[in-house]
Amino acid sequence: MRLVEVESWKHKNVFETYLLLGPSRTFPALARATGIGHKTLLIWARSFRWAERLDERDSKAMAVITAENDKLLQTVIKRRHQEAYQAIQEKALSYLTKKSSSFSRSKSPGRDAAMALDIGIKGERDVLGLRDTKIKGALVREGLAALIEITMGGT
Repeated sequence: MRLVEVESWKHKNVFETYLLLGPSRTFPALARATGIGHKTLLIWARSFRWAERLDERDSKAMAVITAENDKLLQTVIKRRHQEAYQAIQEKALSYLTKKSSSFSRSKSPGRDAAMALDIGIKGERDVLGLRDTKIKGALVREGLAALIEITMGGT
């Protein structure tokens, strides 16, 4: 089998077609798709290192897919955590404003509700990447301290 020395546009185009056939690619399928003979394709594949190039391109594509999947997973997890922290905040605020019995088994339900609210606020800020945010050079207070500062107008 005589190797081809110069890779032309046609060779590159056929290689791209082969790549796009996906993981189940075969030379007979490529021959059907391009109208080029099976033996010729084998010569080209050997001449231009198609197997190595396919591995390289497949690895790059998988890296991109993996990164996108990881990013999506992180977004889903962050949203789920944020919703959980918001539920904690709602329950704690409900107790503090209506004196509900949700913390009534505790010896100090008010303190427990305040702590839950603090945890909920801090947790949500962490999930959103807002912890220790600086505004105008001052460190922002977090959790319940921030809530009290806002409602009471303190500094």
